[in-house]
Formats: sequence, C-alpha cells, structure tokens
Amino acid sequence: MRKIIFGFLFIGFFNLAYGFFVSFWRPPVYSKIITHAASSQFYDYAGAFNVKTNKSSGSGDLDEITAAAHNSGLAFVILTDFNNFSVDPKDRPYVNNVFVFNGGEYSYLDSRIYNFDMQTTDHLQGPGRSQIAFADLLSQPSTGKPEGLFILSQPLAGGFSNADQSSAGVDGIEIVNLKQIWRHTWLHSKLSFFWNVFVYPFNSNLAFVRMLAEADEDAIAVWDKLNQKRPTHGYFGNAAEAKMRLPGDLYIKFPSYETLFSIAKNHILLRSELTGNLAHDRKKISEALHKGQFYMSLDILHNPVGFSSYVTDENGEQYLPGSELPYHPGQEFIIKLPEKPELQFETVIYKNGEKIATSTSASTTFTLHSPGIYRAAVKLKVPLPPPEGKKWLNWILTNPIYLN
Repeated sequence: MRKIIFGFLFIGFFNLAYGFFVSFWRPPVYSKIITHAASSQFYDYAGAFNVKTNKSSGSGDLDEITAAAHNSGLAFVILTDFNNFSVDPKDRPYVNNVFVFNGGEYSYLDSRIYNFDMQTTDHLQGPGRSQIAFADLLSQPSTGKPEGLFILSQPLAGGFSNADQSSAGVDGIEIVNLKQIWRHTWLHSKLSFFWNVFVYPFNSNLAFVRMLAEADEDAIAVWDKLNQKRPTHGYFGNAAEAKMRLPGDLYIKFPSYETLFSIAKNHILLRSELTGNLAHDRKKISEALHKGQFYMSLDILHNPVGFSSYVTDENGEQYLPGSELPYHPGQEFIIKLPEKPELQFETVIYKNGEKIATSTSASTTFTLHSPGIYRAAVKLKVPLPPPEGKKWLNWILTNPIYLN
C-alpha cells in the first residue's frame, strides 16, 4: 500500500516539477523588442480572418470580439458567420479602434467559401438561390467584384479535398485553420493531443506551438497549385469561436478570442500609415486585401513587425506581395527581416511552388532570371522542452508576386 501511495506521490511531484519547468519556456526568436520605425520602410497592420460571433458558432458579440482584437494589437477583423445571408456591409464598420469587415461562410459545391468586403448583397438570397449566384460569379476570373472577395476554406478539412474543382473566380484560399490543426492532432496523434492538454495549464503557448509544429503543409501545396492557374492569395484563418461545447447547451469561452488572435495574423503592408480618417483608412485596408498585399505570420513565435518582401526593378520601383507585372532582366526579389533571429532559421524563396534558394541573412537579395510566381517563407527551428527536440515551423509566409 505504501508503494502505491509513494508511486502516486512521485507521479504527482514529477508532473508538478515538469509543469513548473515548461512554464518558463518561450521561443527565443529575439531577446529584445523590435520597433517598427527602425526596421522597415512600410507600415505593418495586422488582422484576424475567419472570426465567428454569437450569431452563429461563436460565443462573443461584436464589442467583445473587437475589444479582444484591440488588446491583441489588431487593426481589423474579418467576420465569417455561418450562412450569414443578411450581411450589412455598413453595420458598425469601426468598433473599439478596430475595422470590421462583415461577411459569412457558405457551402459551395463540395467545399465552403468565405465572402466578405462586399458593396452589394444581392447574391446572398438563401442557400438555394445563392448557390446559383455563386456559380455565376465564380465561373471566371474577375477582379473588383462588387460582391466582394471569395476565399476557399481550408481545402483539406472535413472532406473538402477537391480544391481543383473550385471555380476560377475564387480570390484566395485559407492555408491555415487553427481549429482544423487541433482536430488533425486529435485524429492522427492522440498521444500528442493529450500531451498538449497536460501542458496547456502550465504554458498555453507551448501547447499551441507543439500543435502547429505537427501540422502538415498539404494546404500550402494546394495553394501553390492554384497559383499556377490564377493569382490566389493565401490567408491564415484564426477560426475564432471562443467556444468549447459541453453536454447539453452548455459551453465555456475557451480558447479565448484574445488567445486565438495572438497565435496567427495576416499583416498588410502599406506605403503610408493609417491617419484616423475612417473612410480613407478602411479603403487602404480593403485595397491591400484585394491585391494580396500582405503576408501571414505565426505571431505566437514572435511579432514579425518590420518584415518586408518585395520585387524591385532597375529604376528602384518596389512591388509588394500580390503585385502582377511583366518580367524584365534586372529585377530582384528582396526579403528583409527586422533583425537576424537568434534561433536557427532560413529564408526560402519559391518559384512556381518549387524551392529555388535559401538564405540565412537578415536581408536577402535574389536576382530573378525568368518569369514566374515568386513567394518567400521564413522558417525557424524552434527548440521544444525535453523529451522533444527542435522542430521547423513556418514563421512567415508571403503572398506571391507574379512576373508574367
């Protein structure tokens, strides 16, 4: 009996000791805070995509969500409530110093799409009629649609695997969905899932980083494939619901909106800062999203403010992510980090989805020798606490630049 009691006490002590140990873990990307003005010629504003309110599967109202967004350093949020056929684009567009883009998530063919930033809602006429409208709108490429942006949901989630069947008018694709990553961990590695559950009370960031490290990159491959056919902008989806369901109609607000907003963000790059003129500022954000003028980041590793990526020509003109332009000899692809990370890292350059170069410098200049679709990724080798070792994670992914 004493041995049994001693065994339980030992296990309890070990768990507490290990929990205390991992509670101090932080990914040491930079040992100091990086300021914007010192490191970049562009203005960086972050936002969250795929946010649900209490009108569908979320737990919070607009005031709660925007307050959490403001506390997380976000400039905008994109709401995507399920089957929202009564979207009012002008309904409370600026709350708690955060720009709000109203939209929805809808079934389409064998997949799902997000639709937001529309000037008209004539195409949102209920499940049946909207399917016909979607088919017409997405049958061919079109920019500047008054019906807004159409983004394909996580293509490999929930059986929605036929991304190639998506129509030509889709503007982008959700390449990361935090909820689907959590679900993938549960389905494919229950031991890892329960290890995350054990770690979470001691260090929630570590639990999320472990989960992200185990995510596959299949959706990124689909994204690259779609870009060979037409410009397709990538989005990190927060899948923010802040709602864990319990038996019956009960639920708890977990993980919180603020926690989910702090994990992954979409960073638009602007040539001039937001001034406080709401109409002009909203237009700047909207135009950047329509152009694909942004990059995606796992801010849980470190805030990437100061990062920039662009193509420059012989005249010094700079073309940000999402740009489409003719190829000319002398063009260079430039990727700048705020500073050189203290972790092992590499900046990877991709052409048409294939890796063509790597760099371990804080600033990389790559001469372009031919037309193609160019994007960059910054990967970090993150040390996890024992018994695990180091794991590579995509810290930053840029939207492509298209040289025709």
